[in-house]
Amino acid sequence: MKQKITLFLSFLAVATFAFAQSHKPSSCTNCTHRELIGIHLDALDVNSPKSWKDGTGTKSLAGLKEQDLGFSFSYWKALCCYNIDWSVKGSILFHNYSAVDRKTYSSSYNQFGIELEPSVNAYLFKRDNMFNAFVTAGLGIGDYSKKFGAYIPAGLGLSANLSNSTYLVIQTQYRSTLTKDVMRDNVFHSFGILQNMAPEKPKAVVPPPPPPVVDRDNDGVMDTDDKCPDVKGMAKYNGCPIPDTDGDGLDDEQ
Repeated sequence: MKQKITLFLSFLAVATFAFAQSHKPSSCTNCTHRELIGIHLDALDVNSPKSWKDGTGTKSLAGLKEQDLGFSFSYWKALCCYNIDWSVKGSILFHNYSAVDRKTYSSSYNQFGIELEPSVNAYLFKRDNMFNAFVTAGLGIGDYSKKFGAYIPAGLGLSANLSNSTYLVIQTQYRSTLTKDVMRDNVFHSFGILQNMAPEKPKAVVPPPPPPVVDRDNDGVMDTDDKCPDVKGMAKYNGCPIPDTDGDGLDDEQ
């Protein structure tokens, strides 16, 4: 079962990454450098992967009462030319790793884990969509009841964009442990609120339209350059008629 899940998530991650690359903006200078900080409520499920492997339970996920809770803080940064974010999440999970995962019962252990998880998130659609879906993959490390551990997370997420400033995010990951003597494989759920911290991109100011060009006397000289705008004239006389300086009834040119 674990191999099928890993294969499916790997295929989905590659497909989404290729889709995100094919939908990059035509000009990187015009894209939005989104920076988000978030707070998340987490739930850790160590029972479902175990029951999937040994066949002792159903193939469904464990209920919330069977999971351990925690919280996280995160930072997300958009990669300009692609529909991809990289993120870093710090988590505290209230789970008894020493007893539940390692079967070493001792009151000297701290009953929680502290994690740091850098990840890459590839989106299916453009960031300004109201609703979006993404795949995520990364590498996590942590201290689990005073023992160092590491894992590889891969999963899916949904986000709701509230006016490009606040986002609601739901994520589910399958986390494959790299230190089996410290912690077991687990399913990780998270619900978070993200806030955009990047300065808003200034709106483009549309210049007013140029004033209409007017030639009231239709002599080919625009009113702005016509010294006689209401009398038809000639361009070489700045829009005025040919003068008759001696008053004999004939234009000077005649």
